[in-house]
Order: sequence, then structure tokens, then C-alpha cells
Amino acid sequence: MVVEHNNETANNNADDWNDCNPGEVSHMVQRLSAERRRHQILQTTSATMIVALIMVSGYFIKQAVLPSESDPKIAQAVLPSESDQKIAGIYCREVQKLGKNYLAEKLDENKSAQIRHHLADCESCRKFIENMMKGSQPPDAGAARDADKKFEKSVASREGSLIPVLFVTGS
Repeated sequence: MVVEHNNETANNNADDWNDCNPGEVSHMVQRLSAERRRHQILQTTSATMIVALIMVSGYFIKQAVLPSESDPKIAQAVLPSESDQKIAGIYCREVQKLGKNYLAEKLDENKSAQIRHHLADCESCRKFIENMMKGSQPPDAGAARDADKKFEKSVASREGSLIPVLFVTGS
């Protein structure tokens, strides 16, 4: 009897099935594809937000942990010189590097004007150039002199080479 009951139920369920309307299966596939795309976009957006959050928090942690240049004791150790400011479009280190040529008037007018404007606003570079004019150069200038001597020796050792000739003549 139980077997007959199961057979009757199976026959009744088979009668409940209807044919699909035209386009119903393709509509269901499109809906599932759209749902999958939304899920992928959500995952990608979540991953992007996590990476951005890590980067931003890393930046703020770096700012909090690493020393700032505003601390004078640390600034001397971090910066190449006491003050390397960009004034009038030129940095202090470049003004000090070009100091000899500036005093010898070997620079073009644009660079000389830049240095003049820089010196008008930068006391440390102004003192550096004044010391160069007096002949008493600060300790940093000694390193520059040594570098100049090494360069001159290097040029002299390459007499047959075209590169130093072009460099020295400015061609």
C-alpha cells in the first residue's frame, strides 16, 4: 500500500510541471549573471577599500612614528644642510654649488638672476657667498674644493677623450 501511495504521489507531481514560457530560462540566466557581477563588484570594491585604508593608516603611522624635519636636532641629521630651501626657484645647495661661477660671472643671466633673488631672501646662502668673497669659506666649502680638485685631475687624466673637452668647453 505504501508503494501504491508513492506511485500516486509521483504521478501527481509529474502533472504539476508546466512547460517554460519562451525566454523564461534566458531571463533567469541573465538575472543570475547580473547577480554574480554585483557580487564580484562588491568583492573588488571591498578589497580596494581595505587596501586604501591600509595605505592611509600606514601614512599616518609613518608621520607619527618617524621624526619630523621641524625638530631642529633631527633636522640636522636628516637634511643635507642646515637649510635647503627652494627660494626663487633654486635650492640652497645649488646656490652654494654654483657660488664660484656666480662670483666669477660665468653663469647665464637667468641663473644669475635666480641666485640674486635667492640671496635676497636667504640669509644662510648670503653669508656663504659673502664668506666666499672674503676667501674664508665655511667647512662645507672645503669638501667642494676637494671635489673640484678631483674633477680637475679626472679631466687631466683623460686628455685624449672627447667627453671632458665637451664638458669643459660647454659644447
